[in-house]
Amino acid sequence: MMTKSEIIAYLKSVEKDYDLKIAMIGAPFHSPGYHTRVPDGTYAHQTRGSLNYAAALLASGEKKYVARAAKVIASVIAQQDKDPTSKTYGIWSWLYEEPLENMSPPDWNWADFCGAALVTILHDYAAKLPKKLKADMRASIAHAAYSIFRRNIGPGYTNIALMGAAVTLAAGEMFGLSEIFEYGKKRLTDMLTHTEYHGSFNEYNSPTYTVVAIEEINRTLHLVEDPAVRRIAGKLAVHAWTMVAEHYHPATGQWSGPHSRAYSDLLKPGTQAYLAEATGITPRERENNPQPPMVPVLPCPAKIKARFFRLPSAAFSINRRFIRQEDDAKSTYGTTWFSEDATIGSVNQDMFWAQRRVLIGYWKAKDAAVAVLRLRFLHDGKDFCTARVVNTQNDNRILSVTGVFRSNGDFHPNLDKPADGIYRAEDLRLRYELTAPDAQARDLGGGVFALSAGGRTAYIHTTPGTFHGETVRWEITKGDGSCCIDAVAYQGPRKEFQFTPEHAYYIVSGLTLAQSNEPPVKDVLAIQCAKDVCRTTWGSLTCSSPSGPV
Repeated sequence: MMTKSEIIAYLKSVEKDYDLKIAMIGAPFHSPGYHTRVPDGTYAHQTRGSLNYAAALLASGEKKYVARAAKVIASVIAQQDKDPTSKTYGIWSWLYEEPLENMSPPDWNWADFCGAALVTILHDYAAKLPKKLKADMRASIAHAAYSIFRRNIGPGYTNIALMGAAVTLAAGEMFGLSEIFEYGKKRLTDMLTHTEYHGSFNEYNSPTYTVVAIEEINRTLHLVEDPAVRRIAGKLAVHAWTMVAEHYHPATGQWSGPHSRAYSDLLKPGTQAYLAEATGITPRERENNPQPPMVPVLPCPAKIKARFFRLPSAAFSINRRFIRQEDDAKSTYGTTWFSEDATIGSVNQDMFWAQRRVLIGYWKAKDAAVAVLRLRFLHDGKDFCTARVVNTQNDNRILSVTGVFRSNGDFHPNLDKPADGIYRAEDLRLRYELTAPDAQARDLGGGVFALSAGGRTAYIHTTPGTFHGETVRWEITKGDGSCCIDAVAYQGPRKEFQFTPEHAYYIVSGLTLAQSNEPPVKDVLAIQCAKDVCRTTWGSLTCSSPSGPV
């Protein structure tokens, strides 16, 4: 845990952002592109962030900061919807500047996020808070808990399922709300049963939300005394840490793919710091004046910790089921290959999304940097959720068939589906993207391209795919610090696309991550399309995917 001097240093670093008038902390707002109409980069005051700030104020123990914390908590509580007949009962808006009714749409997860912060603050710092504020906090937490109960998120939504369980369990135990406690206990039990059935969290291998899951498991262990609940939470902690450990690549300090949800390609300093405190590894980067954690960072289970420091062998692959379906051919699996200096992973079938990493690799590049290789599908420069991919991976070779869904979201999986089912675009392209200080791209001829950095080269084998009745062309593009091999599906004046069975949509490609002194493989991509199915072979790899929209 952080020392008092470190906490004070954090508070001093954000002092300029505290607004005395509204008793909240401000910061540039990083918009994900949904739920809000506030532009990215706008200076705004966040409800969740202000509660985290209040916890840091209280952790300092300084009289002036404790008094300020009470004002911040009261300010945030006042912004909660407390009307039980309201659709948004028990939740908050993200921003002071954007009330619930202005959001697009409101985010019901804020009952979980803000409720978790409030119940932790009340548990840890009740003795420092005014009597009336504590009563208001109990009422606010109860509103959040009943909102969570009413919404009743299932175990497939990993981080919210665990967070909501922590809030309802803690509120139920602390306030004597037996029905809320029993609900939370069932929710946590269902989470364990669900995880054991599938073999993983459904928000699979997420650098962002697996850490959130661990934090929420730790919150439950920190707040709840019930022995049965603590046993369940302990088992879930082993599941979570096993997922992290088996995907950690020591040489690059990165979390190997595939990732269900990630907000950056490289581990953020905060995530590195969390893993470092729990496991003892050395982070590649450190934050200046980081925010104190609200929940104690519990150590990674001892039997798992060693995997963070060394690979079990020089080169190997793992294959893990993430989401189990009755027809196993429809289950979601991830395959990840490791060597001492490099790693690459892919998911067998999924959509493209800004948060999804359907294929991602890491290796050492120039000047101690880490090279990042991704497969993306872009609609006017943004990741396109209506595109999908089927991958087959054997060690460092991956065969991919890219297609489309008939109707899915655009930038978000479901929040921005076009009402008329028509997508409008000036540019649609599949992209192999290499980001590194020394990234280079070459056309080797014969439909083979090379993306190189450090001592590794990704050889991209291509075919003239088809998309909406047009032949796809492959080209090299370069950006700031990146080189790309693009399959251009469309480029031109704004055009309407409706993905219907009358057109075929498939782009077949293969990738080998090799040492730079190794030549590309000579295997030929062989494609057979019949009865709406595209069957592809590439050496020992085979892959089948619908040739039309699904």
